[in-house]
Amino acid sequence: MNFTQLTLAYWCVLAAAILPYLASWISKAGAF
Repeated sequence: MNFTQLTLAYWCVLAAAILPYLASWISKAGAF
């Protein structure tokens, strides 16, 4: 595995971890 694939996999995992939190935060911020 080269560096590019490793970085891409890291960002995919990071996005999967943050996405639910980000979605709930956006829905709270949008519910004025």
